[in-house]
Amino acid sequence: NRLYVHSLVQYNRVVIQRNKLLKELFFHPEYEEMLDIWDMQLASYGREVSQYRREFIGELNELIRPIHQKLSGGKEELVIQYEPNTEADQFDAWHFAGGAAVLAAGILVVKLIGLFYKIPLLNIIGEQGTADFGNAYNIYAVLLTISTAGLPVAVSKLVSEANALGRQNQVRRTFRLAMALFLTLGVLSFLVMFFCADQLAGLMHDSMAAPGIKALAPAVICVGCLSAFRGYAQGHGRMTPTAVSQIIEALCKLFLGLGLAWLVMNRLGDGPLAAAGSIAGVTIGTVLSALYLFCKTRRRTRELSRAEGQARPAGETLKRLLASGVGVHHAGMLPRY
Repeated sequence: NRLYVHSLVQYNRVVIQRNKLLKELFFHPEYEEMLDIWDMQLASYGREVSQYRREFIGELNELIRPIHQKLSGGKEELVIQYEPNTEADQFDAWHFAGGAAVLAAGILVVKLIGLFYKIPLLNIIGEQGTADFGNAYNIYAVLLTISTAGLPVAVSKLVSEANALGRQNQVRRTFRLAMALFLTLGVLSFLVMFFCADQLAGLMHDSMAAPGIKALAPAVICVGCLSAFRGYAQGHGRMTPTAVSQIIEALCKLFLGLGLAWLVMNRLGDGPLAAAGSIAGVTIGTVLSALYLFCKTRRRTRELSRAEGQARPAGETLKRLLASGVGVHHAGMLPRY
């Protein structure tokens, strides 16, 4: 079956590309938004592979059943059963393709906005200011990686799993534990960035990056909330809120970040402070994105407060959340169909 071979080849190709991306996440946490696109493709091709195999087993049974009955004198019946790890009818190919398209469109818009951000920023704050911006952002990226790792994807996975089993009480517990965990890690990272900004800037051999590090500190808390909200939404198969929140972040960085940098440079002529102003646009963007996602998920989370049914103990749920997050972050998780 050529269609089966095509789907299987594409499935294996996506697995390879997805695993490469997982390995890159440690060094480039900003790539995590691309993971959902590969997940959607993996699910779509996995559904096709599973369906073709099921159809083949059905055809094979029609051939072997009468032959075996004849050989056994009608005393036995031979049936081959296909037992995949995931049922094909649990996937909605159109839904996944649509979700991937929404995420891809969102990422494309974010990348285009980024093109209009970098060059004007360099012209406004100069080379030294750009260096201060980059050093502050590098500190932010390291602490953000520590604060979130692969946990947003883990939240999405566990929420989706609980939804499939109809365990809304487990969905509620997973979301609340994820939010508490992200906030705790985010607050700790905020304290390190804000109160140890001078020491962190010293590690980068750029003392003028300290104001930028302080300006980015609140963003770590907000990104923690964003991670929980995005994981929750994606676990329900809703990709649009993630895409929109990413665009909100990018637009705030473009207009507010550049606007604040220009204002500081024209009023004060202070490059490092202007770099901090441009970084403040990033922080404001994360705040507005978090508020947007809060509003989008508020009704659903309220409904969860009335959820019933079984739920794993909090300790076990937290352990699974951390185990899944570490597995995703270090490319130790391989999908099976």
